Amino acid sequence: DGNVLAVLPGSRQAEVLHLMPLFVETMKTLQKQHLSLHFVIPAANESRRKEIESALDEELTNVHVLNGKSRGAIQVSNAVLLASGTASLEAMLLQKPMVIAYRMAAISWMILSKVVRTRYVGLPNILAGRSVVPELLQEEATSSNLVAAVNNVLESGSEEQVPEFERLSGEIGGQFSQRCVEALVPII
Repeated sequence: DGNVLAVLPGSRQAEVLHLMPLFVETMKTLQKQHLSLHFVIPAANESRRKEIESALDEELTNVHVLNGKSRGAIQVSNAVLLASGTASLEAMLLQKPMVIAYRMAAISWMILSKVVRTRYVGLPNILAGRSVVPELLQEEATSSNLVAAVNNVLESGSEEQVPEFERLSGEIGGQFSQRCVEALVPII
């Protein structure tokens, strides 16, 4: 019953440590707004599972932490909240509305933002050449911003994002590897 939000905080320890507390605060607010909302969190491995579970709050109910199974979590969801990475491409191919978030250590962000010049970090946005999926990065990645973005995709993500996902999926259907390289080379 109700909606399912897949929550993917990343597969690396640093990602989980930076994003999971933010995702937990976001989930707590969303749970208050949507009493029948379920959360499904796939853990990349046993270490990530322990980190995810230690970040969870007793106030949260309807939370299911899975061993792996990120694809299944995305498939059963109505929307996805995820760390920037390849999972965004998988969610796009499964045609699930999503919100991308990312945080890292401040010094790393400062260095990276000086070196890498890209308009988008999410693969769906890079492939589209425009903003299709909300990207909330570093200081913009706040609980209130994520709640607003997730509420928007739960409400209208199917109408706003999915048609573009269908188009992009059709475009990358053939010669997928070559198309990814062509999309990423200008960024590198």
